[in-house]
Amino acid sequence: MKIAHLCLSNFYIDEHLYQENALVREHVASGHDVIVIASTENFDGNKALVYGEPKDYIGSDGARVIRLAYRHFPNLLARKLRAHRGVKKVLDEFRPNVILFHGACGWELRTAAAFARSHPHVRLLVDSHEDWNNSARGFISRNVLHRYYYAPILRSAIDV
Repeated sequence: MKIAHLCLSNFYIDEHLYQENALVREHVASGHDVIVIASTENFDGNKALVYGEPKDYIGSDGARVIRLAYRHFPNLLARKLRAHRGVKKVLDEFRPNVILFHGACGWELRTAAAFARSHPHVRLLVDSHEDWNNSARGFISRNVLHRYYYAPILRSAIDV
């Protein structure tokens, strides 16, 4: 089976024990063809948030990792909107049977849902790490970003 993990709304960090890493490792160990499409967000040696360069490599979990650049918006805006360049192209080339979208917030959920709609055999699964402890704490985040941006994107993807 071909499985695409989309880690564009949250981190994918090599050599860690996060849920995303465990699932990727298990899918690779089970013999599946696995790809991770990730943002350039990462942690440095001091556990500070850093943004690396886009790249394509074999990650520590054994899967191909493609780190994509943000779309052509001002950088801070693109990071909040979670809009990346090239997601559709990677999905079209890889042709997954299953897409696991990690984190329910971000523009590229629309891209994944559109791909699943146009390929009825594809299963789109979305997990969410967002809750009151780590998301939408401020007025602008809660009332603008989450309510009027992320929520409509999620609702539009649900009918897949």
